[in-house]
Amino acid sequence: MKNTFKVYLSRKDEVEKSLVKLAKKATKYNIPLSWEWGAVTEERVQVLVPTPYQTPNGGMATMLYPVHKYWVQAQELTVDMQPIHQSGWSILAHIERLEGSDQRLVTLITATETDPLWRVWDMRCGHCRTHRVRKAVYICQHDDGRVVSVGSTCLKEYTGIDPASVFSWALVKDVIGTDEEGEGIDWRGMYHPRYDVREVLAYAIQEVGKYGYVKSGEPHSTRDRVSQDFLYEEEVKPENLAKAESIVSWVKAQDNDFSDYIANCKAICDCQSVENRRFGYLCYLPVAYDKAMERERQRLAKVSAESASEYVGEIGKRLDIAVKEMCIVTSWESIYGATFIYKIVDEGGNVLTWKTSTLVPDEVKSLKGTVKAHSEYRGVRQTELTRCKVC
Repeated sequence: MKNTFKVYLSRKDEVEKSLVKLAKKATKYNIPLSWEWGAVTEERVQVLVPTPYQTPNGGMATMLYPVHKYWVQAQELTVDMQPIHQSGWSILAHIERLEGSDQRLVTLITATETDPLWRVWDMRCGHCRTHRVRKAVYICQHDDGRVVSVGSTCLKEYTGIDPASVFSWALVKDVIGTDEEGEGIDWRGMYHPRYDVREVLAYAIQEVGKYGYVKSGEPHSTRDRVSQDFLYEEEVKPENLAKAESIVSWVKAQDNDFSDYIANCKAICDCQSVENRRFGYLCYLPVAYDKAMERERQRLAKVSAESASEYVGEIGKRLDIAVKEMCIVTSWESIYGATFIYKIVDEGGNVLTWKTSTLVPDEVKSLKGTVKAHSEYRGVRQTELTRCKVC
């Protein structure tokens, strides 16, 4: 018989150890028990926080208040347990009469649902047939269809089943720590709270926009401000959520060789949620994104300007050049020494190149050179120079 449960990842190791102990006990009674971990999922859970308050008579009491809905990671756990079956008998359920009450506490063992009659069951043993009302009885079913209630002291004699060997799904659920009602529980102890990646980014965008970026460890850091935003459930502006979505898309599109920081952010953004201890990565990300966008704007502006480049001079003729920009685009070493390729932009916005073994000084304002060739590179017209002289 298989049942599937949900286990929060923070409790996985604890549950695994408990199942191992339970399996050893099950082996003692020749009860097959196995389990298998499945897929990891994410869901939002509303946390209930115990909050003390003063009563009208001056005393103190505690009330559970719901706070922000956190993202949590859980993993499916499928448990396969074959309940004990002896001499044609199996145990359907265990019924316990609550002290000082006529109520019955029903624990399912092999039954999949509770019979309404068990809630009002006559707590007498069907084996010894005494009139004494028992505190607890087992509901037993034979293969021929007979159903009888048996006290724990008579169970082994009547069915051949040792009460100590009765493994119930309730025991497995107790080990796993499931909560069927899902109410009145402080979930914080059951998992590490996780927060929506896009909401973290949106809050970071808002805080950076107000106060600039303040690194973690500094007073009133961006990370601390974002944590406070979640605590007090500050409003997230739609435009900041939209920008957060753009940032996530941008990060996911980056190559992992871009930088270690971006590679780590990419791993985080691949998830729906993130733990508080990872906030530092996301809080700086809007700054990194804005810088990257500015570099891209500058690159596109430069490409646009260079696309207007024209060939200058005549091949084989000397040329005077008023230098606006000059930089090394690449260099290499050989047995003959170092070789440099300079990219030059003149005052007219035309692009020229010069391959030389000479390392020229910074702040070149003008030079003379011979036009070697006219060529095109990535759609930009370039004039190749040789035998240049810095003026």
